[in-house]
Amino acid sequence: EFRPTGLWSPAAAGTASRPDGNGPSAFAMVLFLLCVKADLEGVSSLSLSKDSNICISVRNPLSDGEMREKVVLNPSEHVEQEENSREPPCHLALKWEGSKKRSTIAVLNEAEAKASFKKSKKKKGG
Repeated sequence: EFRPTGLWSPAAAGTASRPDGNGPSAFAMVLFLLCVKADLEGVSSLSLSKDSNICISVRNPLSDGEMREKVVLNPSEHVEQEENSREPPCHLALKWEGSKKRSTIAVLNEAEAKASFKKSKKKKGG
C-alpha cells in the first residue's frame, strides 16, 4: 500500500518574508522536498521514473484563499517560455490573478538538488 502523505517539508534556500509577515516574498526561491510514507515489505528503495506525471495542489503564496487543485506536471517536459523571458526553464508555470509574473516549479535531478543544498548552506554560513 503506497500513500503519499501530502506533506511538503521546506528546506531553506534563501527565503525572505513578505513585508506583512505572511509567508515568503514574491521574489524568494523556496526549495521543497516531497515526503512519502509507505507500507511496503521487501522494498529497499522507491523512486519516480523521469517521465512520471505528478499531480499536486498549489496555493497562491500571496492569497490564502486561491488554490489550484489537481495540477499535473511532468519532470521530463519543460513548459514553453514566455517571449524574451530571462527565467530558467521550468516544469510548471502558473499565473495568479493580479500577479504580473508567473509562479514556476522546476523539478531538480539529484545533482541539481545537491548543488542547491550546497548553495543554501554557503548562504547560511554552514
